[in-house]
Amino acid sequence: MREMIIYRPDILKRVVIFGVIGAIALIGFSIWGHYSYLSSNFNGRIDSVREGEKGDAIIIIKQKEYVLDGAWSYSSGNKVDIQKGDSIVKYKDSTQIKLIKRNGMTIIH
Repeated sequence: MREMIIYRPDILKRVVIFGVIGAIALIGFSIWGHYSYLSSNFNGRIDSVREGEKGDAIIIIKQKEYVLDGAWSYSSGNKVDIQKGDSIVKYKDSTQIKLIKRNGMTIIH
């Protein structure tokens, strides 16, 4: 009678190795994205704004494009309403963004 093999150790080792490599890559990309967000800084009047594929606000200040996360939005609703002509400030190594509306109202997020 033939013995039933539930798993093969060589295949299991490969799956574990690729899983660990994938997890390390995902953690690395997450850290890289966080530091690239922290290293960006901008200060100025918004030239134009549009909504990205995931609902993120994409703003252009002085011919440079910046992507803000889902808490910021071009359209009104539950999110912060960004419009052309508003001023926005983000300093390097800070996670806070300060939006100054045309009417003088300040929103810090």
